[in-house]
Amino acid sequence: MSMPEIIIEAKGLKKHFVNKRDLLGRPTRVVKAVDGIDFQIREGVTLGVVGESGCGKSTLGRTLIKLLEPTGGAIRFNGSDITDFSQKEMRKIRKNMQIVFQDPYASLNPMRTVFHSVREPLDISEEGRAADRDAMTAEALVTVGISENQFDKYPHEMSGGQRQRVAIARAVITNPGFVVCDEPVSALDVSVRAQVLNLLKDLQRSKKLTYMFISHDMSVIRHISDRVMVMYLGKVVEVADKKELFANPVFPYTRALLSAIPVPDVRVKVKRVILEGEITSSGNAPAGCRLYNRCPYAEKACTEAEQVLEDIGGGHLVACHKWQKIS
Repeated sequence: MSMPEIIIEAKGLKKHFVNKRDLLGRPTRVVKAVDGIDFQIREGVTLGVVGESGCGKSTLGRTLIKLLEPTGGAIRFNGSDITDFSQKEMRKIRKNMQIVFQDPYASLNPMRTVFHSVREPLDISEEGRAADRDAMTAEALVTVGISENQFDKYPHEMSGGQRQRVAIARAVITNPGFVVCDEPVSALDVSVRAQVLNLLKDLQRSKKLTYMFISHDMSVIRHISDRVMVMYLGKVVEVADKKELFANPVFPYTRALLSAIPVPDVRVKVKRVILEGEITSSGNAPAGCRLYNRCPYAEKACTEAEQVLEDIGGGHLVACHKWQKIS
């Protein structure tokens, strides 16, 4: 059986923000939100991207689809290098790569009905005739669980879960090949999260979608992902298939994240992994390994060179030269 085609690929991808300048306008403080990342996502696969707030995962997602212009590196989509595409050039392929934002209330136009908000991508891409667009919009809304009597409602008249369903319908109505899901369930009630996650999985199967799913919640990542990429201060520190990562985490930061997952059974004792030391930011990251200040296994050699991802077997990648001592 042949491997699925690569939908999107990043090589050395960077996104830096100038946080402070001197009197001459020269940068004196640069936040390296995404700092030299390599990865690829194959057709029909969900890549979960996880890490704490400020690690650069949302910036990565937005840079990947060029809502933010990359500082360096390259992006290939369906085999084409889109790194230097202009806004006009991106408009031609925008319908093939979409995003679902964290806050549906902020991402939907409060002055438009949900029907018009979902239809808008079809109008921009001039998809079919007006009657066809209406039919496609109605079908998309019903598919995500919005009934016909809600088509003329405005975002403020709907619940958070309903608004997110509308946002998902808008993202998939153009039949994109790739969708970035930027914490799409973190603002929802726990009772609604599972419904929205299952909706995303159903749409993936029916429309053959490829997802980058961004979250800080390892339980959500476990539910929806096929492969998981762990980020820390703008860097990828571990990548593996979901089952492998949860069964055999190697990087200390990954272990700490997994140990923090709540266990519903009070009789089960979980040993927490606590990372002590100073918590830094992407604008003040240590040289070499960025976990150096908090890692219990750190030694001087960890600061002497940038850690690169190494395949330790079966496509399990770890950015740590001491992984054999840790695992």
